[in-house]
Amino acid sequence: MSNRPMKNKKKVVVEDQDETDVEYRPPGRTGKDIIVQVGVTMLIIAFILAPMLGLLFSDSTEPAQQQAQQQQPADDVEEQLKKYSEELGKDPNNAVTLANLGYYTTQKAGRLQMMGEDETQAKTLMAQAEGYLRKSLEKDPSYGFAQSELARNLLAQDKHDEAKTFLEQGLKDVEKNLSSDDVKLSSEAKARKAELLGMAAFMEYKAGSVDGAIAKMNEVIALTPGNPELYQRRASFFMEKNDKASAKKDLATMVDIGQKTGNQQAAMIGQMMLEQIDKPPVTASPAAPAAPATPGAIVTPGKVTTIKVTPTPASKAPATP
Repeated sequence: MSNRPMKNKKKVVVEDQDETDVEYRPPGRTGKDIIVQVGVTMLIIAFILAPMLGLLFSDSTEPAQQQAQQQQPADDVEEQLKKYSEELGKDPNNAVTLANLGYYTTQKAGRLQMMGEDETQAKTLMAQAEGYLRKSLEKDPSYGFAQSELARNLLAQDKHDEAKTFLEQGLKDVEKNLSSDDVKLSSEAKARKAELLGMAAFMEYKAGSVDGAIAKMNEVIALTPGNPELYQRRASFFMEKNDKASAKKDLATMVDIGQKTGNQQAAMIGQMMLEQIDKPPVTASPAAPAAPATPGAIVTPGKVTTIKVTPTPASKAPATP
């Protein structure tokens, strides 16, 4: 063989370069964005999650319902489920028992969802609760407590069309008691109507009708004008329309009611949101440069790969004897 030197070889080294080398600036958040996000979140909590967990609306007409509307520790929920399950075994056609069993089953499912635990179990419990509430209404179609709880349960499951049917029926049934001479009965009817209209406002918003949501909130506020949180929820809808003047007016009312009634939390939230309305967008700081890539690193999917060519010294082949 010849003693000619071999040609230069080129060593290929693979480097990986993170895409973070490209500077990213997220879009700015305006006062409108912040208020709408806070407002809608509060609306969901107030009309869907909080009542589901027993944090709101203690306006039921029977002792069992009044107890059900109060906040309950997790162990007490289990006790109530056991209690109503036993009662159902004795009288499977009792509308009150079925409604309360549905209510507490929904509560249990809501707790699992809020804590981010077993989602499959939560969905199973929601479906079971729906079944109890439907059976309750089969026994008593005008049972207001079962109507509102079934509507809430269906909203939590994103079954909006079905929820709307029960909301409309509930609003129709409650009208006959609004003008009752019985002060307690008319007061309960007013609270029930406000509750149903609040859920209806949430549904209008989810359906893309901001004007419809505002109209429903107008009715809620007319029924219960002393609740500061209602003004905050309506303000969030006004901000969706970029109606800052109306939003400011509602938030100022929220602050005023909060201060007069000693509700410092409402006053603080209202003031904070007022201050956010006219603030300029908040942008994130420029991204820091990425650390240099390590030569020879393994290439992983989703990253930009570059090829670095490094020449190596020529070598001589050994002479052939």
